[in-house]
Amino acid sequence: MVENGGAARAYPLQILIWHELVNDHFGARAILVSYCPLCNSAVVFDRSLNGQVYEFGVSGMLRESDMVMFDRQTESLWQQITGEAIVGSLAGRELTVVPGQTVSFETFQTQFPDGEVLSRNTGLDRAYGQNPYAGYESGGRLIMPINLSSTNVPRELRRSPLERILAVSIDGQTKAYPFRLLRRAGVLEDRIGNTSIVIFVDDRVTGALDAARISESTEVGAAAVFSPELEGRHLKFERSKHRIVDDETHSEWNLFGVATAGPLKGRQLAPVSHREAFAFAWFIFRPDTELYRDTSDCR
Repeated sequence: MVENGGAARAYPLQILIWHELVNDHFGARAILVSYCPLCNSAVVFDRSLNGQVYEFGVSGMLRESDMVMFDRQTESLWQQITGEAIVGSLAGRELTVVPGQTVSFETFQTQFPDGEVLSRNTGLDRAYGQNPYAGYESGGRLIMPINLSSTNVPRELRRSPLERILAVSIDGQTKAYPFRLLRRAGVLEDRIGNTSIVIFVDDRVTGALDAARISESTEVGAAAVFSPELEGRHLKFERSKHRIVDDETHSEWNLFGVATAGPLKGRQLAPVSHREAFAFAWFIFRPDTELYRDTSDCR
């Protein structure tokens, strides 16, 4: 899901799992919506560089199990998870990430009843709603072989390389939060450098890479990151029975950081850029990432 000036647009994984890339315009901005199923990496980019708008396609190649894209103007090759050109005349250039969120359709529709949704009428015959990678996530094994022992994937994640993580980058520092811990916490507050963040979690989000029919897959959860500072106050949050409330005013908040009930209704927390991916993929391409560890976690 991408938001722009109060308008919002959703790109269902049921479609992206088959096409992997969508070249689009949203408002005045040319965007690229990308999804690599093997890495569970959904990233939105601005596809403009120095005033030139590029159009992207799927090259059919993989690098460390991550999709390699190409632009049709120069035929340079680009890494999907990072948005960096790795071969060609644009090598070394990097696309700007556009903030986006992975949420359930119900959550999207509730917040944006007039929001636009990518149509299945693509002109191509695809089994939208079906998962061509059935059993991938639940099987726990990589489809494409990677020697994890020679990578920077933390030791505790090498046993479960398909564990979902949430990565947050602030001022050059990045920290990864395992969804296993986030779902248990419901709400998690932390600091990256000198910046406080709060992570909201919604358990009621279905994964796309488990059952053969996506709608029958297990719930994997979704998360979003915000600044807990609002109008000069540092708010504290907690989750109770799928409700996120702040301790100060008992207002209720949704996954978009918007207060939906209570004294702060209508206020919105400042979002913090983040990405979701399988652990192996993120740490291979961002080896300087710090792994968040819960000292009470006995794993």
